[in-house]
Amino acid sequence: HFFVFLPVVSVAAIFSVFTMLRGLPRGARALRATLVLRGTFYSTAATGSEVDEKRKVVERIRELYGIGFTLEDQRGRDALQNYQTQQAGSLKLLSKELYSVQTHFVLEYIQNADDNKYPQGVSAELLISYDGEKIDFRNNERGFDAKDVRALCAVGQSTKDIKGGYIGEKGIGFKAGFTVANRVQVHSNSFHFEFEEGTDIGALGFVVPKWVDERPPMAGYTTLIRLYLKPSIKREELLRQLQDTAQPELLLFLRQLRTLSLDVGGQRLTTVRQDSGKGEVTLRTQAVSDGSNEPRSSQVTYFIYSHRVEAPRHITRGRGSEATDITIAFPDAEIATQKVFAYLPVKEYGLKFLLNGDFCLASSREFITEDHEWNLFLRSHLAPAFTNAFLTYLKHSANSESYPYRHWEFVPLAGEVDGFFSQAVQQIWTTLQSSPALPSPSGGPMVAPCDMLFPPDEDLAALVTNEELQKATGKQFLAAHSISDRLKRVYTQLGVREFAVTDLYEVLKMDGYLATKAQDTKWFMRLYKFLAHYLRSSQDRAQMAELIKLPVVLLHSGKVISAASAPVYFFPHSQSYGFEQELVLVHRELGEDSTCVDVLENLGVQYTDRDMIIEKHILPQLSKGKYNLVHAYVAYLADFHSACKPKVWERIKATLKLRDKKRTLRSPQSLILPDSLNTIQTEELLGSRMQYLDDSFVNDAIQKVIASLSAMGANSTVEQDFIKETDWSQGSPGTVLQDVSKGIRTTDAKTPLQLEQEKWIEFFAKLGVSRLLPIERGDCPTFPVIVSSVRTAKDKQGLVNLLELCSKVWDSMAEHLTVGPDGRLSTFLSRLRTTAWVVTSRGEVVAPHSSRLWLREPAVVELFGEAVEYTVAQISVQCATTLGINAALTPAAVVAELPSLPSDPALLAKVYGYLFREFRTHAPAITLAFQTKPLTWAGGQMYKLSDVVWRDPTNLVTSKAALAPHYVSNPELHAFFVGDLRVPALPLATDYMNEISALAATGEANPSKATLLLEQLATMLADGDWTEQMHTAWNESLQQPLFLTRDGQWSKASDCFIDDDPAISAELETRGNVKFVNVPLESVPKLGPLLRISGVSRVSECLTQRRASGVEGAAPDPALTERLREIAKYLRRDMYSVHNRQYTTHREKLRRLLSVSVVRVDSLVMRRSACGVDWDTPQQCVLEGEILYMTRDCPEWSWQAALADYCGIDPLIVYGISAAPDREALFKGLHISHLPVSEQ
Repeated sequence: HFFVFLPVVSVAAIFSVFTMLRGLPRGARALRATLVLRGTFYSTAATGSEVDEKRKVVERIRELYGIGFTLEDQRGRDALQNYQTQQAGSLKLLSKELYSVQTHFVLEYIQNADDNKYPQGVSAELLISYDGEKIDFRNNERGFDAKDVRALCAVGQSTKDIKGGYIGEKGIGFKAGFTVANRVQVHSNSFHFEFEEGTDIGALGFVVPKWVDERPPMAGYTTLIRLYLKPSIKREELLRQLQDTAQPELLLFLRQLRTLSLDVGGQRLTTVRQDSGKGEVTLRTQAVSDGSNEPRSSQVTYFIYSHRVEAPRHITRGRGSEATDITIAFPDAEIATQKVFAYLPVKEYGLKFLLNGDFCLASSREFITEDHEWNLFLRSHLAPAFTNAFLTYLKHSANSESYPYRHWEFVPLAGEVDGFFSQAVQQIWTTLQSSPALPSPSGGPMVAPCDMLFPPDEDLAALVTNEELQKATGKQFLAAHSISDRLKRVYTQLGVREFAVTDLYEVLKMDGYLATKAQDTKWFMRLYKFLAHYLRSSQDRAQMAELIKLPVVLLHSGKVISAASAPVYFFPHSQSYGFEQELVLVHRELGEDSTCVDVLENLGVQYTDRDMIIEKHILPQLSKGKYNLVHAYVAYLADFHSACKPKVWERIKATLKLRDKKRTLRSPQSLILPDSLNTIQTEELLGSRMQYLDDSFVNDAIQKVIASLSAMGANSTVEQDFIKETDWSQGSPGTVLQDVSKGIRTTDAKTPLQLEQEKWIEFFAKLGVSRLLPIERGDCPTFPVIVSSVRTAKDKQGLVNLLELCSKVWDSMAEHLTVGPDGRLSTFLSRLRTTAWVVTSRGEVVAPHSSRLWLREPAVVELFGEAVEYTVAQISVQCATTLGINAALTPAAVVAELPSLPSDPALLAKVYGYLFREFRTHAPAITLAFQTKPLTWAGGQMYKLSDVVWRDPTNLVTSKAALAPHYVSNPELHAFFVGDLRVPALPLATDYMNEISALAATGEANPSKATLLLEQLATMLADGDWTEQMHTAWNESLQQPLFLTRDGQWSKASDCFIDDDPAISAELETRGNVKFVNVPLESVPKLGPLLRISGVSRVSECLTQRRASGVEGAAPDPALTERLREIAKYLRRDMYSVHNRQYTTHREKLRRLLSVSVVRVDSLVMRRSACGVDWDTPQQCVLEGEILYMTRDCPEWSWQAALADYCGIDPLIVYGISAAPDREALFKGLHISHLPVSEQ
């Protein structure tokens, strides 16, 4: 901040600066200026003789503002007018637009009244009265003098000493009255003047006084300020705001003012402040209404504490003082949100106590400047100031009825305090948490909140006393008192908490403490009730784990024990097994209370049934080798094994040992059920080589059943027999006995003895006791020995019986077929599959998994007959499938059987027909099998799909077998092989390529077959049957010699030629070593495309020639020339319409014929070259460029043949056009039209 003290002549600058500040957002101003404009009340009493002198003071002030003063110079008058205009605008802004609440002027006038000077011994008073048209402020101050009037009529001047502790500092408070008034009068010490808005001097009326002759009654006061209200002011709203503003607590922090009266609406409200000198201030308020003789009185006493702070040198208030007070006030009235004061109220921030400080305020006095470093300094000292005030207040109020708990309602809470002071809340909590401020319930010294716990309820108080808590933890309970929700939040923020299980743990672990409670069952019930609440409300079980280590379980014997030191159980159920005396049992009364049971369960007390008794008692006993009560343990396990958890059951199987008939303890997996418990009789088959379970385990249980049945009242032998045969699940004993007398029997019901027997069979099977083979840990090492022994003793029939017995008990053996979490095949299953112990229909003894065996099922026999091997034993499908025996027809099994089937076309046709019908659902598997394995039969041999075709009409492909001759009358197989398996219906081009490559590789000179193969390839090429892959394959084959030449050798395509011109080939054969492909001349046209893509050249295509002699006797033949050109025109039309491909190829040659000239010569000798051989030969006609040389004896057919050869067409066409008498008629008859314009 910086302070600007402006003289009168600079008021225009105030307006400019203030306008700028109003445009900046609050809290984000880079620069803020506080305009310190001084003004106050001054008044002294005066006599009538002094009135004229006083009036002159007022008139002089008017002259200083240029009122009534005229300048001769026009520019001077303009300057004065401009000064007055700027002054008026600034004053209007400051006086009327500075405050957002229209009654704020009341606080400004109260502030000025407190800053006034009073005669010694006079108690400062202020009376505010309102009659609907005007507001009067009457004050008993010293009174105005001339200096005071001048200061009041200026902006920025004041008679107050800023270092003297005055509240006002802005210098503009008096002008605030113009927010509601347009005329303000001052009557003091014989001064009578007013300020008026809206006169001829405009807004300068705010500072330019005008003497008045009115003399209103002073009512005993020395100074009166009267505000005449504007007509636009709403009276009812103003009355309400006056009553809201002039509250009694305004006097709390004022320096001098002790009485404040408000006379409005027919009622006078007077508040008087009385200081006790002990930190207490009492505000007594009396309300008197018109027409009432009974005043209404009330009072509020405040405890006020001032905390002195010294500011560092770099932090200054701006008044020159570096020390100030932070004052805290606690009312004894209802606790509510209070305002923050800067001597006068500013605004509410959510605090429950009254706070006063010398805060820097905005010019409007409506809020604290939040980023001022002085205010931040004061806020940083609020926490220690409040703590000291609060602790002092507690001591001061020690004897009050509400002591000390009501006082804690003044502590602020997060969320209640907003704005500037919200950051001080946490600091207050921090300082109070460790301050000894709460009374001890035992009457000792005060205790800090962080060392207190909330008051206990009745049960907790009976469980833990305050003395026990203090001894164990050093903490104490709060004394019982009414705690509101807000007060509980305050306590919680200050560190007061509920009694927790951690506190209980500290109490319980005190030496000998629990032993003193051992005879008090009710105390243990309270303990468990508290722990039950903890378990329901907390997710943290760590403390419970610590409690388990303490002796907190009360036994029925009267002792206390830790559940962690030994297994502790609830009382067992009614049934006795004979080992209950080994258990440690909890107090029966505690076990009958559901809440106690829940807690005891969490403490580790266990039930005496199912997994708990098994895991915590039986298994440890067995692990220690204590088998004296093994029959009792086994009986218990037999009853409850179905409820065991999987991991517990695995431990039982690994730990429990059972006696065999020789009374030797063995693992259950190494034993076999005796015939007395077995539905299959094994002892005769397996003999004494096996270890059988001792019958005594079951006999004891059977005897108990018989005894219990006898005890039900069946006396006679008949009745006992009937009881044994009766299903007790069908009715009560009474009902059964009644049925006995009536002779009623249930034929399909199971007897109790049967049910008991089945229970034991199921139990022993689950333990791993085998009904047939001793299997232990997924293996039966004796299985090969058993097989060998049975085979020797009973021959093959013994093996059949053994397999059939295994099939009967296969369900019980199934669990031993895999091991480990990943389901790996067990060693036992490997032995079953790989041991030779299965008798086949052919009398062999084989291993099931390595042989193709089938169950003799009707569908299998229907398909295969006796062509496959069957098992002699009648076994289940599940058993057969697991062993690797085919139990039913499947495409996979049938495909696997195919290679071993006999070469019987009828049988194979049936098998292929089955696969054809199954192909839709198993296409990928069937196709893959036939592609990778030789499964396709033809002529006594199996082939892969790549080695067969359906039919070979050429009989040229020897590398593939044809299927049609063997299945020609079976369309279903044609559909299977050709349609489904994609067997080629005919040999492919690649087949012929492979065939000719194979023939060439043998070196055999077989020109007829070689020609047939080439012709077949050429035909398929011409028919478009070659794929891109076939072209690639042919190009690769051409790297080898594939063409048989006339000398009986095989040559590459680049080393031989095609003889398409015998005359040329005859010359070449007599003159050079040229190889010609050995094919007939009539086959050359058919082989043309194939030879062309193969790179084999025709002899005629290799021929070049040139004239070897001159053109003696040359003479043009115009007639033949004209005729030749005419023939050329029709040739073009014919070729365009009929032979368009040749036309496109020879277009330019045909165009050239239109300009050819015929020249006759005596002779023509041409030098010919072909295949590297040169020779001379006479010719009759030769075309060179655009000249056709022709000997004079050249026959017509010769040059016509040459012309046809030149155009690449049949000579007959040329002959026909040449010989036609009317060529146009001929073409019209042939529907050959003229050439299009583009071709003419």
